Amino acid sequence: MNVDQDTNVQNNAAFGSDYLLGYSFVAGWNFLDNWAAELQTRFTTEKVGNLREYAGNININAKYSLILPGLTSLDTIRFLPYGKIGGGAFGAAIPAASAGNDRQGVWGPAIDFGVGLEMLILKYLYVGLDFTVDIVFMQEKFNSSGQRIMNGGTDIQPSGFGYVGVHF
Repeated sequence: MNVDQDTNVQNNAAFGSDYLLGYSFVAGWNFLDNWAAELQTRFTTEKVGNLREYAGNININAKYSLILPGLTSLDTIRFLPYGKIGGGAFGAAIPAASAGNDRQGVWGPAIDFGVGLEMLILKYLYVGLDFTVDIVFMQEKFNSSGQRIMNGGTDIQPSGFGYVGVHF
């Protein structure tokens, strides 16, 4: 999961890594054979010295799965490539420039799109790969004195996940 919009502009201090291991929860419902509504959440955290950075996304997507006879004709496994588009938000709590446990909260609304491949095994088990790109419109962050400490602007945040799930 990409978390690279975390540099304090007062002292040019960057916090942690740009790419972190993340955790995700996805729930969806197919309202038509090919079309589904999807809720996707992603979360990551990293310890940086004595401090910890937290970041997360939440997205609501429209997802279209290709249901082709050649990919779904096997009895035990069906391959379902998909594309999706939606919107959501990104938020993070990053260590402040000063020592201690202070954090600066940053956030931004986002649009997202993605592709992936789901494999439905024995009609109940989902295994898949997902690649999502969030285009986040980050908000500027100011300290209590009115000095800018975080730049705003557009931030492109790609993430890739493997997953296992259940089909009801």
